[in-house]
Amino acid sequence: MTEEQKKTSPYSGYILIALAALLMWLGGQLNNSISSAHHQILIAEAELKDSVFDETVILMLQHTTQSGLGLIVNKPGKGEFFNGGPVERDKKYYLLHSLDVVWPKSVIMKDMNLGVVEGGEDVKDLITEDKKPGWYRLVNGYSGWGKRQLARELGRGSWRIVRYDEKFVKETPPAEMWQKALKLPAVE
Repeated sequence: MTEEQKKTSPYSGYILIALAALLMWLGGQLNNSISSAHHQILIAEAELKDSVFDETVILMLQHTTQSGLGLIVNKPGKGEFFNGGPVERDKKYYLLHSLDVVWPKSVIMKDMNLGVVEGGEDVKDLITEDKKPGWYRLVNGYSGWGKRQLARELGRGSWRIVRYDEKFVKETPPAEMWQKALKLPAVE
């Protein structure tokens, strides 16, 4: 900045600092809204009626600005499996389980009091082990979102985020989950 410019606009430096602070704050707000689904429950809204997500309840295992991964927990599929979502339904298998039994491949989500094992057909073999967890759900496929995709869908009102509730996930009959999920506290 020249001496002449400094004399004519003595507050320009302060304005730039204020603008930078505002942009940092807005970035933080965007990041908070994007990550708000991490380890929470997504409920499909009416907009998704007549789609693969009609009246679904999704347990969000991961959500960042780059991607999201969740498992539908209220749609029974073939045999003992639940339909976790439309992605890789014949390739990806998951086992959600209580932590009373933990296998070497279990990823522990302490804040949810759950473990998850990801793999192929061998996932269902874990249930044939002598010691089984008190609660488990076998899931094939998953629900996935690309970069900022879920944030856009949340902005359109396609989903509602509610707080994760362990008792709700483990004890609610699948046929009743969607209606009961609508009564859970929303994540702001």
